[in-house]
Amino acid sequence: MALGHLLLIALVGASSAQEAWPFSMWRTAGLKLRKAFNPTENLPKFYHTTSQITSELDELAGSCKGLKLEKKSVGKNTVDVVRFDPNEKATHRTMVVAGEHARELIGAETALDFVKELCKGTEQTKAAVKDTEFMIILNANPGSRMKVEDGEFCLRVNPKGVDINRNWDTEWNAVGSMDANPDTNPGPKAWSEPETRLLRDLMHEFKPHTFLDVHSGNLGMYLPNKLSDARPHAKEVQKMLIDINEKNCQCPLGMANEEVGYQTCGSSLDYSYAKVGSRFAMAMEVWVDPSRMTELRETWSSQKNLLQTPSAGSSFLEVLPTKPMFIESEAHSDSIENELQKKGPGFCFGFFNPDEKSQYDRTVSKWTTTLLELTAAARNVPERPKQLLNLKQLPMDEAEETTQHFPLPVKIGAGMLFVLLLGFGASKIMGARKTIEAEPLVQRAMGQIQVHD
Repeated sequence: MALGHLLLIALVGASSAQEAWPFSMWRTAGLKLRKAFNPTENLPKFYHTTSQITSELDELAGSCKGLKLEKKSVGKNTVDVVRFDPNEKATHRTMVVAGEHARELIGAETALDFVKELCKGTEQTKAAVKDTEFMIILNANPGSRMKVEDGEFCLRVNPKGVDINRNWDTEWNAVGSMDANPDTNPGPKAWSEPETRLLRDLMHEFKPHTFLDVHSGNLGMYLPNKLSDARPHAKEVQKMLIDINEKNCQCPLGMANEEVGYQTCGSSLDYSYAKVGSRFAMAMEVWVDPSRMTELRETWSSQKNLLQTPSAGSSFLEVLPTKPMFIESEAHSDSIENELQKKGPGFCFGFFNPDEKSQYDRTVSKWTTTLLELTAAARNVPERPKQLLNLKQLPMDEAEETTQHFPLPVKIGAGMLFVLLLGFGASKIMGARKTIEAEPLVQRAMGQIQVHD
């Protein structure tokens, strides 16, 4: 049995139901381990500004076969949406999203490198792009990222102060409240934010078979929480990822809530899997301070041994000889956020991003490779079991919004047919010497039409 596993069992056995589980205790302790980075007034030169990312994408759109670039408005800002399908014969669709949290700059950097790698068409890339169409959103929160680039290195939320990865209509605001902490504010209601609505609309339009969400501030590969409803299937998915994890990350792998230690409500990861029907979905944390690597390696070593043991439980947590792990409240997550804010911008930059060029290069290269390999592996994910097949209904405002988008000819044709039927009925009634008074059309209550304002 691995040393990390023995240590974890000992810690859990000694803990009470009110204590955070060891991985999260370690994460809090990590706040004290890291040396504060002292950035200059400007972003380090090896990072791209929002305008530089856009410029590079514009250049690629003119030279890269199969790459198309769309500009989507979000308030006063623009989100670049990359579509890549060089062969135009794709049978599999992969969606990659980065930059939901503004301070996690390395996510957009990794996504940009990923786009460049797709355009190179190397042998490694060909396996990933085979029969696959990509949609890539590099900078999902541009308004706040620009503030981060100007030195607000702790800023996580969008310009309205909402965490757009807590604003999705999946277990929205199930834990905590919008007043608990400004950095994890889920918004006044699901879909309140234009950034979230844009990602939602793109997701429903593209219908990705694979959804990959890039974050930083930790190191891990996290699967949708709904997989907890089918543990044997979850284990099969985890086993498929052993080699990729061992090669590229050697980090905790499992269901999101169980691995991060608190409820991840209202996330794009869970929405893509539970409501859009993505066959494979993963959120990944791509950067953690090197001082925290030892514990992560031990955790993964224990998980890997258990996944490779036929008689073991279907997840790392199931085999522990205690009652189910206590999942932290959002309040504990908020305490981490409060601590980060107290330590200030200098600490936040290095907590979420590599602050040395060599670390930056390794991180970007490693996770570009990981994204390519996950894309290829996802095509072989086993079919969902029956208990995971029933997708929830779309939220009311979304269903209503769809009704607004029929092509104009369809609307006109339907209107003419309705008028003809109404006229025919009226003539029959008049022939029977009865009169009828025109009534207004009755429509079901309509929610506010969402626009990308």
